[in-house]
Amino acid sequence: MNTRMATLDDLDALMVLERMIFPDDAWSTGGMFHELSSPHGHFLVVERDAEIVAYAGAHHLPGDDVADIQTIAVAESARGDGIGAGLFDELISWCSGQGAKRILLDVRADNLVAQNLYQSRGFDTIAVREGYYQPAHVDALVMERRLA
Repeated sequence: MNTRMATLDDLDALMVLERMIFPDDAWSTGGMFHELSSPHGHFLVVERDAEIVAYAGAHHLPGDDVADIQTIAVAESARGDGIGAGLFDELISWCSGQGAKRILLDVRADNLVAQNLYQSRGFDTIAVREGYYQPAHVDALVMERRLA
């Protein structure tokens, strides 16, 4: 497996994976393009056999105390191998290296696997966004980790 920075050349492959993993609330192509081209983002992909099987991204504005983990997604065929945890750890490290004092993220209230990963890395739930994920009307938990 190979982890590398995502490029705009990955956009089509990322959108295929995005729609497979998040069929009801996938990012738009424009939103993904924006994240990939942002000078304030850190977007990674994991390849296996020349195919993208996972991706993750974070965003931090210079001088801001807060960084945001935007997305983490792992193809079903690649789950259980620690890929998501590895990407998550890389994003935390990047956010810390950017000078963030806090990291925020949103997670579906019904995604217990992700919540457990985030909690194991020191994230706590600080708020609930009711009905945030549409059209399923699923709440989002806002989670935060304070950095030293």
